[in-house]
Amino acid sequence: MKVWDIKKGLIDKLVLLDRLYVENSGKLNDITGLVTITWVMAKGPTRTTEIVVDIKRIMKIAYLIPETAKLSNKWWYVNNRIDLKSFNRIY
Repeated sequence: MKVWDIKKGLIDKLVLLDRLYVENSGKLNDITGLVTITWVMAKGPTRTTEIVVDIKRIMKIAYLIPETAKLSNKWWYVNNRIDLKSFNRIY
């Protein structure tokens, strides 16, 4: 999204993110050799895992592979082995 600062005359590009959490302190899974992440229910006063950040803070994309094809899936693997073209051929 773009937000226009009227006083400064600048346009900021922002993005809405949903935070995921790294499991096992970011150590590789013994079986897959990949880092596992999970989505958890929000806690605290805001009751949300979503945040708004400046798009410049995003370093690069992460390709996530769901553990299962079910809609109720809550775990993903961070793909650090194959490129997007190969990933799309497999899935």
